[in-house]
Amino acid sequence: REELAQKLGPFVDDPERAHDPRLVIPSSMRNARFLLDHDRVAAIVIAGEPPREPTVPAARDASNALACPRPLPPADDDAIGACLGGPSGPGELIEVGRDEVLLRSAAEPDRPASPIKIANVIYAVPLRNPTEGRDELVAVKRDDDASGRTWSLAVYRIEAGRAKLVAESPLYTLTAVETRWIGVDVRDVDIYLDLVSRADSIEVAGLLTARVKDRIRDVVLISPVTVTRRHGKSATGDAGTDPTDTPARTGSAKL
Repeated sequence: REELAQKLGPFVDDPERAHDPRLVIPSSMRNARFLLDHDRVAAIVIAGEPPREPTVPAARDASNALACPRPLPPADDDAIGACLGGPSGPGELIEVGRDEVLLRSAAEPDRPASPIKIANVIYAVPLRNPTEGRDELVAVKRDDDASGRTWSLAVYRIEAGRAKLVAESPLYTLTAVETRWIGVDVRDVDIYLDLVSRADSIEVAGLLTARVKDRIRDVVLISPVTVTRRHGKSATGDAGTDPTDTPARTGSAKL
């Protein structure tokens, strides 16, 4: 990872895009995807750059990084900075725990964190909503059972200091029967997701990998899935509870 930054320059830092922490996109090669395995490059994929969605200039100006800056965590902190509460707030630090995502105030990083219960969460990252000019929290989780694996997305917005679930959707499902056709166990298949924020939705795409004997053998592009945000009081519920009305869902795409 460090050598990539030295040789290719800074990585893409677009608040309206987010991706798996194991995926690196250099600013000088925006159509390249470097897959990292324990911080070492395991594969390189050349892919098309997702198109920008046209927005009115005011919305685009409000959504840039300067309008709602993301705080930098302390040097010895692995948390990710986010602007979830809006530009007038101090910003937040995101940290993933066991079956939960922890939010801490950037102004008081040593204070106890506020947990959002998310079973089987893998990682959580900030993603800028282009119409609101502030970040939402997007969490990716994976559920494993005897028949296969399912990757899902949950999206939260901070309102009045509380996390509200605004979208939740299964993304991709792989079964043990399907992976036998490519000669691997379903437990050796993984997905690296790339997220692009739109006005009313989040476009999810990425890469699927098959591992053999601790090495990535195959890498393929996967078809995009769209997760729609739902707005309004009836569409949201407190984090960690079941909302009265289920947030927007998108049908799971089988690979």
